[in-house]
Amino acid sequence: MLAEISGAAKEQHLGIHQINDAVTQMDALTQQNAALAEQLAASAQSLVRQVETVLLSTRVFRLQHGEMTESQLDATNLRKAYRVLEIAAD
Repeated sequence: MLAEISGAAKEQHLGIHQINDAVTQMDALTQQNAALAEQLAASAQSLVRQVETVLLSTRVFRLQHGEMTESQLDATNLRKAYRVLEIAAD
């Protein structure tokens, strides 16, 4: 009877050890996944900034017929502001 109890205790100890190993591995994978998620978020933010830069850079080109470039819009706005100032000065 004692031999059976001893054998069962050894099996239980082995099972607990295996569960502990599995939990340790899952914890390591969870930490690795969290680090990868943080890297992915940082990469996504960087990509958004790069896309914004490209969009701003390409705004100086006329993309469709009749569309004004950014510099043309700026010049038009400056002329309008100058006219408003001229009218206000009179």
